[in-house]
Amino acid sequence: TLRVPRTDRGESWDPSGDPNHPLAPFGQQLRCSIGVELGNGRIEWLKRGAFLVHRVEAEGDSVTVEATGMLTLIREARFVSPFQPTGTFVSTLRDLIEPALTAVVSPSLTDRAIPPSMQWEEDRLSAMWELLDAWPATARMTSDGYLAVEPVTEPSVAALTLTEGSGGTVVSARGSGTREGAYTCVVCRGEQTDGAIPQGVVYDTTPGSPLLYSGPFNPLPVPFFFASPLLTTVVQCQAAAATILARLRRSASKMYDVTIVPHPGLEAGD
Repeated sequence: TLRVPRTDRGESWDPSGDPNHPLAPFGQQLRCSIGVELGNGRIEWLKRGAFLVHRVEAEGDSVTVEATGMLTLIREARFVSPFQPTGTFVSTLRDLIEPALTAVVSPSLTDRAIPPSMQWEEDRLSAMWELLDAWPATARMTSDGYLAVEPVTEPSVAALTLTEGSGGTVVSARGSGTREGAYTCVVCRGEQTDGAIPQGVVYDTTPGSPLLYSGPFNPLPVPFFFASPLLTTVVQCQAAAATILARLRRSASKMYDVTIVPHPGLEAGD
């Protein structure tokens, strides 16, 4: 959310009635940066990414602009008719998102053919996530505005420590936790041309994990199920299960809402 003057140096930033205005919500994009004053009149500009203007409201002497991530374009663009891919994982990914987005695929990912039985009905964004899970890979929008597709890795320990009190940067913090969305294993099932169903299962065996399989969370397995015709071998199912478990483990961690002094070094994903 950005707030700008309604009029600045003779320029009107009120898009009312003008669908071609830079702040109108008809496909206009914002390339956002944060400027950090270093002293002596020097400013370091840090890219924060590309965003799609979603809603704009002019009130008083200011204009409020709400923007969303660029994946909004993929979420909105549902299939007009069922989509049956015929190429590889890389070419199918590009078919799903281009020309709305540009993908940069890591060379360490192994490309392979899409099974001929694959078909998606309506949801383009869900198709993209299913493709990534089955690959397995993860995707993120970069500060330069393209979709980076990479192998899934465990997050590194943050070097930044948030502190409160004298000399601290934390204004307030509120924590929460829930059992909802927590799993101790992932079961992935695929599909072969002869009707066989390959399966891969990965358990959370990470030492110290609060979701340790057969641990205090639940002595019985708590599985998350994922099925896709994109998976045709046990090895592929096993790799997909490991990727999904890593993502679920992160999302089930204890969450904190923290209000801090502005820190432009923090980026999405940190």
